[in-house]
Amino acid sequence: TDDGSVTDDGSATDGGGDLVSSIDDMKEAAIQIVARGSFREPVEGTVESFGAGSGFIIDPSGIAVTNNHVVTGAASLAVYVGGSRDSVTAQILGVSECSDLAVIQLVGDGYSYVDWFDGEINPPLEVYAAGFPLGDPEFTLTRGVVAKARADGKSSWASVESVVEHDASIQPGNSGGALVTNDAEVVAVNYASASVTNQAQFFAISAAIAKPIVERMAAGEDVDSIGINGQAVLYDNGFSGIWVAGVTPGSPASNVGVKSGDFIVSLAGQTMADDGTMSGYCDVLRTQGTTRPISIEVYRGDTDEFLAGELNGAVLESLGPAVPETTVAPETTAAPDTGGSGGGESADGRLQFTDDLRRITVQVPASWSQATTEPEIDGDLVYPEVYAAPDVADFKSRWGATGVGITMFTFLGSAEAETVRGVYSPSGCFDGGTYEQGVGDLNGEYVVYVDCPYDDSDAVIVGSLWPADDSFLLNVVIQIAKGTDLTEIDRVFQSIVVS
Repeated sequence: TDDGSVTDDGSATDGGGDLVSSIDDMKEAAIQIVARGSFREPVEGTVESFGAGSGFIIDPSGIAVTNNHVVTGAASLAVYVGGSRDSVTAQILGVSECSDLAVIQLVGDGYSYVDWFDGEINPPLEVYAAGFPLGDPEFTLTRGVVAKARADGKSSWASVESVVEHDASIQPGNSGGALVTNDAEVVAVNYASASVTNQAQFFAISAAIAKPIVERMAAGEDVDSIGINGQAVLYDNGFSGIWVAGVTPGSPASNVGVKSGDFIVSLAGQTMADDGTMSGYCDVLRTQGTTRPISIEVYRGDTDEFLAGELNGAVLESLGPAVPETTVAPETTAAPDTGGSGGGESADGRLQFTDDLRRITVQVPASWSQATTEPEIDGDLVYPEVYAAPDVADFKSRWGATGVGITMFTFLGSAEAETVRGVYSPSGCFDGGTYEQGVGDLNGEYVVYVDCPYDDSDAVIVGSLWPADDSFLLNVVIQIAKGTDLTEIDRVFQSIVVS
């Protein structure tokens, strides 16, 4: 055909490489990427990865842009152009760990393509999010406006100077897709969503930042990368580092001896991830470059030791066994058997549970002996979470069951507290009022619900906690059985510790 379609043998036909200049034709330059591979998780160990993301073609020769985290760890890529049911193969040309961008080369040529937007990105610029959310092969467009031109771009998987905040709805699977104007010009590259409420916030890497990096990657260069699939991790005891899920063969990280499962605890003498983001890691790479010698220290949980060396220099050598108090890798830290996961017993016999990402700790009565501590995963976002109850399944399934549930939302702050509480509030109860009540260094407030139409529960509290820098929002739901001292609610609430 003459539209840049894909043939049954997996190659692109010669469609003339038309520039897409209308939102009506945006589908022709949009791609869905299915990545397969394996990588190592802090808790689960080595797992097989199968995920789908989006992207867009910027050259008729088949050069396309997506997110680094879409193709990270991929052993193979299958790309579907414009909603086609037939795939083409693709090769990674270059990646940027810190900017969460990647460039891939599709097999074939004659593809329809889009160009970058070179105007000012100011609210309320009308934009459209183009992509393939939730792994659906059908092309999707959502409309919105730019809400903020320069939002904070720090996260646990990237550190972008600033990002565009908009309200054109995106979901898991939209990552790497284009945010475009009505003329199909690329304003930004979608990379994160952050909404569990109707007050949607979505984020994209602006064309001004992405374009020069994409040009370097298209030429085969990795930008601000040492060859790892990494994520910043900060534990409640203060230990922090960059968790290495995978290592690219022949990269600076591979050559120095970094292995999947390692924590990079320092680069150039600077502690990594002490704020829970990739900011420090990326600052070092952007300052030092990735070709000169850089001192590196890692913690290896498999052998419980620290190692030191130099990227582009001396290979890692052991510094000896780790001090027990600093050994925090999830795979080597055993928890007492308390009937739940991540648990322990406090001095007064109460049970203490910490979520698997080591962000939230809470103490509960000894009878609340069941717990779930796995994070809630929503596409690209991971929410630390801990539940504790006499029967966790019962607590999660209905109002009236005794227990506590705590969820941490990154990208949300105090401005969304009331709305999030509304999502988690019970029905049919009397609203006993909102009270300001913090915990430790956290600000907070909670609503007490009484006279609920439940046979076995006396009261429900739905609370919110947030730090001074408003970098996250903690949602807390507590219920207790009838006849229990109501001060138990406050005792559980006040026991919460957040890293």
